[in-house]
Amino acid sequence: MVTGERPDGFGRRSFLYREAMATGANATAKPPIDDIDRRIIELLQHDGRASFQNISEAIELSRPSTRARVLRLLDDRIVEVRGVVHPSVFGLHAYAHASVVVTGPAARVGEVLAADEDVPFVSVTAGAHALVVELRCADQQSLAAALARITAIDGVAQVTTSSYLSIAKDAYWPPRPLSVSDVDTTDRLLLEMLQRDGRTSFVELGKHTELSPSAVRTRVARLIDGGVLHIGARIRPDVLNTQHVVGFGLTVHGDSSPVIEKLQEWDTIQYLASSIGRYAVIGTAISVSHSQMAEVIDLIRASPGVHVVDTWTHLRFVKEDYDHSPVG
Repeated sequence: MVTGERPDGFGRRSFLYREAMATGANATAKPPIDDIDRRIIELLQHDGRASFQNISEAIELSRPSTRARVLRLLDDRIVEVRGVVHPSVFGLHAYAHASVVVTGPAARVGEVLAADEDVPFVSVTAGAHALVVELRCADQQSLAAALARITAIDGVAQVTTSSYLSIAKDAYWPPRPLSVSDVDTTDRLLLEMLQRDGRTSFVELGKHTELSPSAVRTRVARLIDGGVLHIGARIRPDVLNTQHVVGFGLTVHGDSSPVIEKLQEWDTIQYLASSIGRYAVIGTAISVSHSQMAEVIDLIRASPGVHVVDTWTHLRFVKEDYDHSPVG
């Protein structure tokens, strides 16, 4: 496993998938947003703690009007601003994607998988396999043990895996190498609070850590600059008319870098990672219709270097739990 980078986007899909499934059946009841709202959302994706003043200057709107719009986006849960923490802070350094083929009902196997603490994500899927699983473990030995537990589950017929190497694109976490390793108890408390609400004020953070607001600001900036923390907005996909979420795995001819460099420029690709094992590239595509998704997948197939494209559609999410506590 490459330790300089990791797929920091694991937590990013929880909100996206959950809201897509919750709202997909009610596509006509979309909260009204305009171009100004969309610009605000873009700014919050980049920096979830952007001040009302900075946002108002960027969109050329008065501060009171900007504040009202931001609060409406948050109160209506059109966006959710939370901190995402590098999992190495939790002592997790090995990450993998697993495709599970089952005999009999997938739901029962999914529930067993969900009970495993090394498995933060379990999805029932349509495609060549019945379940998609993600694993986050302390090391390669722990990862091997977790995979052994999966293969031993009654009803599991086959498990194919890919170990994540690095992230090329993530809608909610700009990938960067981890450069800060000395995270102390106070840092961990700040991380825990920012995971719950990424816009918690420095004053409030200071009350819980017995630090001045300026000292808190310095610590948070260090955690962000060091790749430990990203604070950004996660968007309800129904707001953006994105109702179809499809995962894909690619095998390629030769180096996967040219393929990744091309695909990461596409707006329909929300997540893209390099990996080793069954797939050289793993990604997520989002579309407004089945026909658009078919076009996206065909374009992937036509990309130079792509050999085989496997796809899976998420039907039901059995488990989504990326909120490890960094305290302790």
